[in-house]
Amino acid sequence: VIPLRRTLKVIDYSTTSPLCYETMDGHFRFKDRIVWYKKQAKTAYGQLYLFYDGLLAEQERQDYLKRIEAKYKGYTLERFQAKQHSFGTFTLSTNLDNGASAEELYGYYKARASVEQMFDTLKNTLLADKSYMRDGAALEGWMFINHICLMLYYSLYKRLVESKLVGKYSPLDILRYGSQVKKVKVKGEWCNSEIPSKVRKIIKALNIPMA
Repeated sequence: VIPLRRTLKVIDYSTTSPLCYETMDGHFRFKDRIVWYKKQAKTAYGQLYLFYDGLLAEQERQDYLKRIEAKYKGYTLERFQAKQHSFGTFTLSTNLDNGASAEELYGYYKARASVEQMFDTLKNTLLADKSYMRDGAALEGWMFINHICLMLYYSLYKRLVESKLVGKYSPLDILRYGSQVKKVKVKGEWCNSEIPSKVRKIIKALNIPMA
């Protein structure tokens, strides 16, 4: 699953007008934003899917017009008219033949983008930007533990994609909710304390076993 340049001629932008939603195949919600999609022709680039985000389109229009007003070089009203059909869009090419839906492909793409944020995850979520290790063996152990943490983190992200919850929750959200699950010792045996109803619903939706 890879994104294509907006300027490629194989992309059909005739369905991206705000007045042409009826020509799209459908829509889904991602992070409180409505994303429309259209399955296009199969080309040498693979099967194409066009996605349109109306909020992003308006932001890009406003940004372009502000640059025209500020007299940025190369920004003109004529170019705005020529480009506005592609605002708010991006097109994915895929060779997947497993029947993945447009929403799932979108989730896969966002998962790829999240890999680029891996170092940010290590630094800000796992707080692993400093090792404080004094010898090679300790450093190797520290790196191995961080590697396992990342595997678990992105395994959780995969569950969010498969459960179609990635547009509503992030892995960090799930970790925060999960921190509310406590163990208590009663008569010499460990058992779960009362789990908030919202946390129970999330755990059930993600099919996370509770030992």
